[in-house]
Amino acid sequence: MVRINDLDSGLGVRDLEAIIPAGVHVVRLPKTDCPQDVIDCEREIARIERAHGIPVGAVGMMAAIESGNGV
Repeated sequence: MVRINDLDSGLGVRDLEAIIPAGVHVVRLPKTDCPQDVIDCEREIARIERAHGIPVGAVGMMAAIESGNGV
């Protein structure tokens, strides 16, 4: 499992592009405040999986709830 940077930081997508082709099994999504955060991350994961011939859904995700909004 690898914790990525927040997608809103601009670094999260770059993290995904580096770790998914390297064979990571689970991505830990930080600062998850709403369902859209999960949807956005899943869309990026699936895009990268397709681009690298990895079956879509092979990489799991664990969303970290770190705020009252996330609850």
